Amino acid sequence: MEVTRTAPTPSSRFLLACAVLILAVLPCAAIGADSIGMTGTLAKEDPSDSSFFRASFSCYGTPTCTGVFTVTERDPGCTNVFSFSGEFIVTGVDLSHPGTFGGTATSSVDSDSPANVNGPCTYTLHAGSGRAYTATWDGVRGTLTVFDNEGSVAGTFTATGVAPPPSFPMTVTSQVTSTAANVSAQIQPRTTDAGNTNSVFVFAYAPQSIVAGGGKRAPAGGTTPVRLLDGPDPCVLAQVNANGQLTGASASTLQAYTTSVLTSQGQAVTILDNVSTPNVAGATM
Repeated sequence: MEVTRTAPTPSSRFLLACAVLILAVLPCAAIGADSIGMTGTLAKEDPSDSSFFRASFSCYGTPTCTGVFTVTERDPGCTNVFSFSGEFIVTGVDLSHPGTFGGTATSSVDSDSPANVNGPCTYTLHAGSGRAYTATWDGVRGTLTVFDNEGSVAGTFTATGVAPPPSFPMTVTSQVTSTAANVSAQIQPRTTDAGNTNSVFVFAYAPQSIVAGGGKRAPAGGTTPVRLLDGPDPCVLAQVNANGQLTGASASTLQAYTTSVLTSQGQAVTILDNVSTPNVAGATM
């Protein structure tokens, strides 16, 4: 489903957002391996004794993120700097939406040094341990704080493999059985769109084999089918007709679900209304 600002010509439509409902895991709804990761830094320093701690890290996976880190530090009372690297595991990572999360960060190695030598220190390495952490995530950047018995160290991070936050909030309600599919959504327009005339479109990306007419799409100015060459059963753009069947469409021929002034209270949208599940199985709406 997408929302576009009404405009004189299809080519000037402004895309606001796209919502996805997967009815079956088929080629049109392929799901890749988990590639979500975090990269960031942690740092603290004490000007009174010139001590500092700086760490950089990167990891992949959710809710458990596994990766590597590098630390450069100067302990209190030491005149020399020490660096070391290791592996670490972070639990409780949730980058699926803006908010807070937390868990345990466990490093494979840590360091020690003699206290108050006021000169060069001999640093030693030993097995690391788990430390509690808290984090915030706004969808683009994050902050985190790691705690231990000496206090805390704070830092920032960014993420990779994370989809950008939606342009507008949406709540989807569905009841899909082996025979019938009922799906509806409540969309909340952006503040800048509320009070303006907009069009809401409901469409599908579906295997050509389940689209009426073979999913052959006609260009806006004619009736000649477009030949698709991207596989034996390529995915094509389609809409559900009044008979509950998927029919081929193109970006310029999509029919609006509604064109009206969107209010700040939101817009209710019926995506599938008691449609035969086999008719849309494998489609992404």
